[in-house]
Amino acid sequence: MNKRGQAFTIFRFLVEAIIALAVLLIIIAIIGHFEERKIEVSKKRFFDGFRSAFQSPNGDTIERTDLAFESGFAITAGAFARDVRIPAECIGFIAPVSSAFSMPDVQAIKFHQSITTNVFYRCLKQFGAACEIVCEVSIAQPFR
Repeated sequence: MNKRGQAFTIFRFLVEAIIALAVLLIIIAIIGHFEERKIEVSKKRFFDGFRSAFQSPNGDTIERTDLAFESGFAITAGAFARDVRIPAECIGFIAPVSSAFSMPDVQAIKFHQSITTNVFYRCLKQFGAACEIVCEVSIAQPFR
């Protein structure tokens, strides 16, 4: 091969490397998009599960499986309370001790790492009490 042919080979490798890098960046962007979409769908299912339990306050457990939560996501009882128009004090969270999330109090939970878990909901109608309907949201463990 002459010098011109050798120079073309190096140029061809450079072009191939640039194309491979572009394809890799496209694949990474697609994966990121699907992960964001998975989290959006999980948040919707998270709230829908609570609404379902609230609409039938008979004490039955409603389960939502494989919900994805991202690091830094936090939820309070107030967010659910505004959605269904009851006092926030009537909603509580239950969760096992975990490094993935923490509960500053029974009315809030914060996720410290991205996880996929199951969530359980239970609402019960009460008569003559301060809270007409009491709801619990259990993260990662079913009710006892």
